Amino acid sequence: MDQWDHEEFTRMTETREEIMKELQLLRSEINDQHREMIQNILGFDSSILRRMHQLKDEAGEWTQKQGVIRVQQNAYHQSYMIDGLFIDQRK
Repeated sequence: MDQWDHEEFTRMTETREEIMKELQLLRSEINDQHREMIQNILGFDSSILRRMHQLKDEAGEWTQKQGVIRVQQNAYHQSYMIDGLFIDQRK
């Protein structure tokens, strides 16, 4: 899971969500073996949350870097007056 990119991770979490919704509909038919399997699946929640936080942090860092890059580019690409005139006076 730590090697997955955000698209793979998103697909996995969406699939997991669909499965959990289906299980809610079948709640009355769940036996002890099913409960054990569900507990096993829920055991991955901490890993999933950890990876979600990592992806969020990576996205935040990328956004911050893009802001810094934009500021630096704006400093070098200032629009200057082309037909401007500079007069130097002697003292």
